[in-house]
Amino acid sequence: MKKTAPPKWKADWTAAANARGGLPDALAQFWLLGDKLTASAGNPADLHELRLATKHVRYGLEAFQSIYGRRLSALLQELRETQQKLGSISDAMATRRWLAREGFKGEAGAERVMTYLEERARKEAGEFASFWRERWAGTGLREKWVRYLVRYAGTGARRSARWVSALH
Repeated sequence: MKKTAPPKWKADWTAAANARGGLPDALAQFWLLGDKLTASAGNPADLHELRLATKHVRYGLEAFQSIYGRRLSALLQELRETQQKLGSISDAMATRRWLAREGFKGEAGAERVMTYLEERARKEAGEFASFWRERWAGTGLREKWVRYLVRYAGTGARRSARWVSALH
């Protein structure tokens, strides 16, 4: 899948306008990539790309959380859990590559460890594909969050300001 360029910050736009202009597309691209990479039970090596995309989308949304308010926390929690699951798969593959690079192939027991790591990564990738379908594949969910990112940028700060002024 073609990588998309990160949204460009427009200096003459407000932070909320920049969020509306970039975050919905970033989230939509994340979804498309996840669908593509989990379509056939997920290849552990390919899922690393989705892990990075998850991290980037999550960090981007976190940077604008004050603009959106508390409701965004639910999406951020889903992204954290997704990133954690993908991290476990990535860790198993990275450990296997490290062992091979360090010359553990052919060592007593090393092949068993490497086989275990590969099997674990494949099993977790299959489980992740199911997780993706359960948590992320619903189009209603996609529309809800993309629409939210477009409509509510800037409302979190206004709500906070209302609460602060109500306290005085």
